[in-house]
Amino acid sequence: MQRGRVRVLLKKEDGSLYNPAISSRKELMMHVAELVPRHPNRTKKQEPASSAAAGSSKPGKGGKKKR
Repeated sequence: MQRGRVRVLLKKEDGSLYNPAISSRKELMMHVAELVPRHPNRTKKQEPASSAAAGSSKPGKGGKKKR
């Protein structure tokens, strides 16, 4: 998962909204939050995470230290 900013264009050049149901960034994010759980990839049954985590014995991000 990546963190960061999302740039959105809510209005056309003439000032009218692309989607009259969504008039602000907050409304857009709330609408997306409702749609994400219903996405087909999210509703598929996933394998248990415990078996995937147990197989990995490497530590994460253990780079060389500078002296």
